[in-house]
Amino acid sequence: MKVIIAGAGIGGLTAALSLQKVGIDAKLFEASAEILPMGVGINILPHAARELCELGLKEAIDRIAIRTSNMNYYTRQGKLVISELCGTYAGYRWPQWSVHRGALQMLLLSKFQKRAGAGQVVSGSQLSNFVQTGSKVTAYFTNPKTGNITSEEADLLIGADGLHSATRKKMFPREEKPRYSGLVAYRGAVESRQFLDGQTMAIIGDKRQRLVCYPIAKENLLANKGSSIVNWIACIPVPEPDAPREDWQRESEQQLLGAMYENWQYNWLDVPNLIHHTERIYEFPLYDRDPHRQWTFGRVSLLGDAAHPMIPVSSNGAAQAILDARALAWALAKANDPMAGLMDYEDERLEKANRVVLASRANGPDQVLEIAREQCPEDAEYVHDYIPQQNLQQIINTFKLATGATPDVLNSAPSYSQM
Repeated sequence: MKVIIAGAGIGGLTAALSLQKVGIDAKLFEASAEILPMGVGINILPHAARELCELGLKEAIDRIAIRTSNMNYYTRQGKLVISELCGTYAGYRWPQWSVHRGALQMLLLSKFQKRAGAGQVVSGSQLSNFVQTGSKVTAYFTNPKTGNITSEEADLLIGADGLHSATRKKMFPREEKPRYSGLVAYRGAVESRQFLDGQTMAIIGDKRQRLVCYPIAKENLLANKGSSIVNWIACIPVPEPDAPREDWQRESEQQLLGAMYENWQYNWLDVPNLIHHTERIYEFPLYDRDPHRQWTFGRVSLLGDAAHPMIPVSSNGAAQAILDARALAWALAKANDPMAGLMDYEDERLEKANRVVLASRANGPDQVLEIAREQCPEDAEYVHDYIPQQNLQQIINTFKLATGATPDVLNSAPSYSQM
């Protein structure tokens, strides 16, 4: 069986590695002229970390990532709302990793090229069309610089080509544009003094203005002892941008953003200092799409953001793409027919991913910050004096149940390699 994958992001690369491991020929096509370590920080939750461990990547990821210990929620005044243990610290058998997206992407790319051969990854090839026949699918790729068109035939085509998926557009030509959340995320990464225990993710503020920050590189990788690379995301409500699609990841002005957070200084974190010393700040308007009831048409299916783009609440975007990739390999490995395997993949993942899309749209566990804002005076020293902790914990647990990521459920469930 041969599978073409359009898109060499985290989901596409994980799919390629997973298919290669079960003996299926996978070939990746990437629109960019060169695959470079793009992006800033991401979190890999335990249910996705387990699947990467099954691919033999645990030690390699541990070398480039931080094992997240806690997820702490704070008011805008810097008062702790609730602290949630993460990964192995919370009783999972697998870690929660915080890592630079580009570093993880390069690791996945190098592992796939080493295992399958460098020729199995083709850059400068943007999917422009596909045609299905009775027994094959032919994918057509255009070089964005030269305009040259090439083609590749396979048993299956997987669109892992992101929010603006060309594969999806071909499937749903009259689909409405992505749904804007009303939020823009300004993102950056900077070497800074470690905060708290050096392994904690902090989520500060509320829906009016929020900041998320966490370390993504270990101290021993840096020249300055006691420092780490801190990834930060400032989320601010703004009218829908007028920028064309190509500018949806454009660089932003530091001065304006710094002024908005100038009073966010705490004894454990200096937010204005983080922003001021960040060399490049990127602007990401946050979009998702309404869940679809179908990802698969014949020999073609979707994966990751191409299938179910979601608001990045509780770090589930990359995790869900990894789970898609692993489920795809599991389904195709056990199927007698490639098309039947695609349907098994869709049956396994569609409803689960759609639940996460809707739960993320409803603000997921970040709802605890809104409750704190509504029910606590701004000068409250202890949020627990006004809100029972069990009420806040229930909100967090509800989201974990929606994603199937509680310790008891995950620790007792088989991985896709074991099913």
